[in-house]
Amino acid sequence: MGRIIGIGGSIHDFAACLIDENDQVRAIEEERLSRIRYAIRSDRPCLTSVLYCLQAENLQSVDPEGVVGNDLLDAVLDREHWTQLTLINHHLSHT
Repeated sequence: MGRIIGIGGSIHDFAACLIDENDQVRAIEEERLSRIRYAIRSDRPCLTSVLYCLQAENLQSVDPEGVVGNDLLDAVLDREHWTQLTLINHHLSHT
């Protein structure tokens, strides 16, 4: 297994995490990076937090075993930038 990127949010509270084969996790909310509460006005949701997770692990890009997000993101993400994204049910993404 390689690395998996998880992204989440709906119209606010965007975040990303990176999980590897050893269950090592790196995660951060967009608002911690943008300093905008809930990252409510983000024009590219989850992108800053994904880049943070990759840079924190000294990765240029993910060797994508997968990029997974909740289905509420479909309305706010520019799918052109997320071509490898698999959407799952929002409630299942909490488990």
